[in-house]
Amino acid sequence: MGYHSDTREIAFPLLPDRLDGVLDVGGGYGNTAAALKERFGAKRVGVVDLVASPEECNPSLDFAMQADLDKSETLDKVCQEQGPFSVILCMDILEHLKEPWDCVKTLQSHLSEDGVIIASIPNVSHLSVVAKLALLGEWRLHDAGIMDRTHLRFFTKQTAKELLECGGLKVDQVEAITAHHKPFRYINFLKSVIGDRLFAYQYVMRAGRA
Repeated sequence: MGYHSDTREIAFPLLPDRLDGVLDVGGGYGNTAAALKERFGAKRVGVVDLVASPEECNPSLDFAMQADLDKSETLDKVCQEQGPFSVILCMDILEHLKEPWDCVKTLQSHLSEDGVIIASIPNVSHLSVVAKLALLGEWRLHDAGIMDRTHLRFFTKQTAKELLECGGLKVDQVEAITAHHKPFRYINFLKSVIGDRLFAYQYVMRAGRA
């Protein structure tokens, strides 16, 4: 099952105190949403994904929908039937969509008053990408990672933030997910000068109503 069966625990530190309705967008078999119910007491959880059929999804889910996430009207219908939501997860899915801005705007309209969207987005300004581009003129797609060949959109920290705020939400938490680098003293020095933009391979962001 691979990625579609993962439990995305990197979202957990950004969870709000209140977990009523939870929707995992592009959440595969729904194991992350199920974990929020089993471990954090979320009242109603579900998943919408093009890949996994409802029959394949985690049995702990309250609902599971199969839908094309690039069709805003279809996503809107699912949200109307199952929402509103206190948490909407978009874990490594927005970069796969043709129009992720439309998706974010649709989803935010189905948040509860104090609801949030939590998204993880790869960082295209990671050193492994920009060094090859600047030094070798190489922009090569791969089977996984930041340069996954199924990514249709690419984001930096700033443009990822702009994506989540495109419909009027406000990003209030950002976590940089970094790999372990050596030698640490040089990496830490560079981080102190330029921040995490070259070393975060992914950002996890939370956005709510301003």
